[in-house]
This record gives sequence, structure tokens and C-alpha cells, in this order.
Amino acid sequence: MKIVSFLPSATEVLFQLGLGSSVKARSHECDFPSEVQNLPVASRSQLNASEKSSSLHDSVWRCYADGKSHFEINVPLLESIEPDLVISQDTCSVCALTSAQVRRTVETLKDPPEVLALSARDLDGVFGQILDIGKATSSQDRAQDLVRSLKERLDRVGRQRPPRSAWPKTLYLEWFEPLLAGGDWAPEILEWAGAVDAFGLPKGPSREVDWDSIERENPDAVLLGPCGWNLPRAIEEGEVLANEPRFGKLRAVSSGRCWVVDGKAYLSRSGPRLVDGAEVLAKVFHPDIYGVPPGPPSSIPWSEAYPPRGG
Repeated sequence: MKIVSFLPSATEVLFQLGLGSSVKARSHECDFPSEVQNLPVASRSQLNASEKSSSLHDSVWRCYADGKSHFEINVPLLESIEPDLVISQDTCSVCALTSAQVRRTVETLKDPPEVLALSARDLDGVFGQILDIGKATSSQDRAQDLVRSLKERLDRVGRQRPPRSAWPKTLYLEWFEPLLAGGDWAPEILEWAGAVDAFGLPKGPSREVDWDSIERENPDAVLLGPCGWNLPRAIEEGEVLANEPRFGKLRAVSSGRCWVVDGKAYLSRSGPRLVDGAEVLAKVFHPDIYGVPPGPPSSIPWSEAYPPRGG
């Protein structure tokens, strides 16, 4: 079977199912495991990923206003591969190619492949996606084993949580300009890790929040994991928060309960590493129970990423 994956989390699943040799091309965002970087790239974004978060946000919405996608598909590459299966998604048109755009493209091929569209909004949906990929690739048993293993790991984390009264009220920001609180599966991941997400919408899209509401809630903990960015990029973009006086006055920041994390690995992709995220965040929120957080490249305390001025 020849597979093209336009979704990073699906690419991760394919490799975990032992199907790496069947993946013939990937999206420009697929970067895990490291072997995928040797594969041909079947898409590109018209956006400049090095732009600051505010500029990227504006560029995306300009595309939407024009009725366009900022993604392009390498049609000649697909023609040369002649894939049997193409994987796309319908959860977020900002982060990855949608199935509608993919279908329009592959229908022009001489022998159109099957298109598997994934659309998880919560952890059950993420586990369902793994099973769907297993079914589409005749790897049902391996997919079931993977899901079973992931659920067992989550259960181990959940069983150790302290009483809910000890869970920190938490702000998770998945974007800094504008301020966006993460939704979909993120509040669920925080709950497994023993925290109450005070701003996110479970099973719903990220939503914009403002400093007035953040100050009113005055969270016990703050988690900074920008969507699609690794830890070094998150720290780089965090400068906008370091320069915001109201941020530094929050209880979470002044008490040392603010962390920058690798959102791309642990929070924003609908794949197996969300369980890794729950394990990492459990250590962030409750180190006395779960042990010391792993540190870079997974996470770093805000105070270490941005030491006090003059310190």
C-alpha cells in the first residue's frame, strides 16, 4: 500500500503501527518521528512561518477573507506516487489541509485514491482516529494494541492524581497574539494531569481571551504551549508576554507556577503523544506525586526561560 499523509498526527500513528515503509510522502508539517524528514514533501504553506504570531494570525485571516486556503498540494508528486490512500483532516483548516481541498485535488488524478478524513475533537476521537487508520491499512490488531496501551498509560496518570480540590486553576495559552485559550482535547489532557482548565472549551475550537478576564480569574498555574511550535520557538515568541506587565503580576507567574512547553509535541497534534503530554504535565502540576518535570526540550519554567530583569 502506498500512503500519503497530510496530517502530522496521522503520520506518527502510521509509523507507530509499523507502516513507515508504506508512507511515500508527507505534509510540510510532518516532522516526527525523525525518519519522516527523509520523505518527499507533498504540500507547502504560502505563509512565512518565521513571522511573529500576530503577523501569522493576520495572514491566515486574509486568506480566509479571500476565500482561499494558504496550503498548496504538490500534484506532480502525487501523480508520480499514485497513492492508494491519502490521509487528511477536518478539525482545523488553519493547521493542516482539509479533506475538501485534498479530495478536489486527488479527483484529478488518473486513479484517484481513497481519502481518509480525520476529525477528532477529544481523546475518544483521537483514539478513534487510530482505529480508523488501522482499518484503512488492514492493521486493526496493531491499532487496537496501540489504543489499549495509550489508555493504560492515561489510567496510570489519572489514578495518582490528588483530590480535585488540589488541582490548580489553569490558563493554557496556545497562541500569544492574539491570546487564544486551547480547546478540543487540551482541557481533557489538563484534567488527566490534575488541573482545571479555566478558559478552554472542551471539544470546541480555541477561543480568544483578554487580559481583563485573565486578571479576574487570576489562575493558579499558566501553561504556554503555542500550537505547532516547539519549545525554542515558544520561548522566542513568549517575549510578548514577558513585556506585558499584567502577565508578570498573575498569581501563577509570581509564585513560579508558569511553564513553557513543547505544544507541537504534547498538546496541539491529535496523536499518540497527547498521552506523553498528560504525563509531562502531571509532573509540571504535581511534582511531589509524579516526579520532577523533564525539562528541555519538553518544558521549562517561565522563570528560567525569562529570568528577572537584571538577573
